[in-house]
Amino acid sequence: NLYTSMLEKILKKIAPKALVDALIFLYQKGKFEDVLSRSSLLVQQYPDTPVLHNILGEISFEKGNTDQAIQHFRKVINLKPCHPHGYNSLGVVLSNMQIYDEAKFNFKKAIELDQKDFAPKINLANTYMYLNDFQNAEKIFSKLLSEKPNEFLLIANYANFKKKIKQFKDAVKLYEDAVKKSNSQLFIMNDLARIYLNIGD
Repeated sequence: NLYTSMLEKILKKIAPKALVDALIFLYQKGKFEDVLSRSSLLVQQYPDTPVLHNILGEISFEKGNTDQAIQHFRKVINLKPCHPHGYNSLGVVLSNMQIYDEAKFNFKKAIELDQKDFAPKINLANTYMYLNDFQNAEKIFSKLLSEKPNEFLLIANYANFKKKIKQFKDAVKLYEDAVKKSNSQLFIMNDLARIYLNIGD
């Protein structure tokens, strides 16, 4: 009930929703330095607020502070062990650091907790690719594409995989499809240009 929820927040030192919402609004506006300074102060006052650690983890990772990002995402998992986002975010940082086996574990945990979220599934497929386990990567990508044939980020990641295994013609088709379905987003067009260079087109 409401009383129990309020008491829990007081005892666990969880930040009021209005403060958290204000931070999320600033984050969505791209005001990362402002968010960072406010979150850093708030997390000292409300250390048991998962979303504060999640925000600090995301910004730390974007700024290249991977050790801090890992600490914050581990704290998210410790505070909310049944929430998939912390596992996926931690997996992304670990994968970026080429700690692939631990990254794989976290992506699998995120998938276990939320079967509908495509992000950890794409991340898991990419991790298999980095580990040169192309069979498992192909299996995941193919299944995802059959379920979400119009998801341009998925198509672009599958194109990256095809480029990795030197199936350049398939990669070109996928990149071209991703460009169309993404309304010509620049990063996909750049990937397509690079693949054209690879096959001499």
